[in-house]
Amino acid sequence: VVEQSEKSLPTLPPELAKEASERIREAADMGDITQLKSIADELTSRTNAFTPLANKIIELAEEFDFEGIVKLANSLME
Repeated sequence: VVEQSEKSLPTLPPELAKEASERIREAADMGDITQLKSIADELTSRTNAFTPLANKIIELAEEFDFEGIVKLANSLME
């Protein structure tokens, strides 16, 4: 399994990155897998650039890796 590095994350518009980061962190903090998947689907529908990140969020959620999801969300703001 090849891990996607944070450096290869898509570039999102700053306002979308901020919104996505906040919503993803909130859902991860609550351990809400359904909400994480919903956010990933919604953001993918807004921009195809989000698809690789959405797939990673869903993968981590299915593994219950909420810490990994928070790290991924934080990387959006870098």
